[in-house]
Order: sequence, then C-alpha cells, then structure tokens
Amino acid sequence: MKKILLTILLLSAISYSQKRYNFNQYEVATVNVAIDPGASYKEKGLDILAEIEYSGTVYAKAGFESFSALQGGYWDIHGAVGINFLQNENSPFRIYAGVRAARVARAGSFKPIFGQEVGVDYNLSENWFIGIRGTHDKRYDQELLGWDAKDVYSVFGRFGYKWDL
Repeated sequence: MKKILLTILLLSAISYSQKRYNFNQYEVATVNVAIDPGASYKEKGLDILAEIEYSGTVYAKAGFESFSALQGGYWDIHGAVGINFLQNENSPFRIYAGVRAARVARAGSFKPIFGQEVGVDYNLSENWFIGIRGTHDKRYDQELLGWDAKDVYSVFGRFGYKWDL
C-alpha cells in the first residue's frame, strides 16, 4: 500500500509540475515534526522525526529520526535536496520531490541509507502548515542485524512552522 501511495504521489508531482505548476520563487525556512503512523502502529512504537529546512526553488533539509521500537533500535541523521513546485504565488499547496540520504545507528553500529522523497504541504496560515510525505529508501542498516538490505516505503504526516527569509 505504501509503495502504491508513494508511486501515485511521485507521478502526480511530475505530471502536475509539467502542466500546471511553476518553480517556487519564495525563500522560507521551516521546522517540522513528522510521524509515520503506519510503521508506528505496526511496530507498536513511535516513529518520529524533526527537521529544519531551507525552501526556495530548491530545498535542502537536515533532520533526526528516532524509532526505538525496531529490533536493534533505530535513529538517524538525514538530509535531502530537491525541487519545489507551486501552482501560483498564492497557492496554499507546495509540491516537492528530491533525493535523500542518512546515516543510521542500529545495533551499536552505523550504516547508510539512500532514497527518494515526494510530498505535498498545505498552508494552514501564513506560518503554519501540514503535509504528507512518501519516501523510498534502500535500507543498508538491515545488514547490521544479519538481514539483506531492502527497499522500504514510508508515509509521514508532517506539521510545521515556516518564516520568510
């Protein structure tokens, strides 16, 4: 289900950006928290992250994720870069897509992960927003537990604050 949702989000972002959307021209900084409710429910623990981001025509962000319910524990330091799209300068929606990487701590050691992300944010006000983001990662941290690296799809709900630069 997550793979299907992520694919739909990615294809929608590409399709709409080519036909109806322009590159974002406004520069803002954001802070946000996000949760993966599906993984949190499945693993009976909280998968939560916090990020800080620069957002203009392109975006760049850094963050921290914690999911201690996973076998071997889990926390990461991650980053992403990508491109933003808006329908027009007054649109309450932001669509973004990019690439991401992380350094994951699990089972007392570190491994990298690499992937892609796509999301949509909706402005609740001039400063507050909510959003949904889908990610696809190649998870090499699985090797720390004696498992093969695998592809993992995640969907996060986001809530954040932004301010003009």
